[in-house]
Amino acid sequence: MKIFNLMNYQHNSYPILINMDEVDEITITVISGDEIADILYLDGTSEQIDAANLANNQRLVDFWDGSYIVYSVRRGINRMELFSNRENSYSMFWVVDDEEE
Repeated sequence: MKIFNLMNYQHNSYPILINMDEVDEITITVISGDEIADILYLDGTSEQIDAANLANNQRLVDFWDGSYIVYSVRRGINRMELFSNRENSYSMFWVVDDEEE
């Protein structure tokens, strides 16, 4: 099991446990500063975990800030360490942009 932290718009971190041996892909979408993890498992099932729900602080407005892949077996992407060390919910956008240039 790996501890995976999602941040809300106030940059508060909320830990969740993920069994990485069962994960095919993790995509993060940032909506109004809140991170939402879309987790696709190797068995074809999926799960969505929203930092706003973890914070018990529902969004009043949904503004799509962007999305990126943190981990993908099929695509050979593993940004887990970079994701763990990000400063806020927007930090990874610059990392992903820099990697793609």
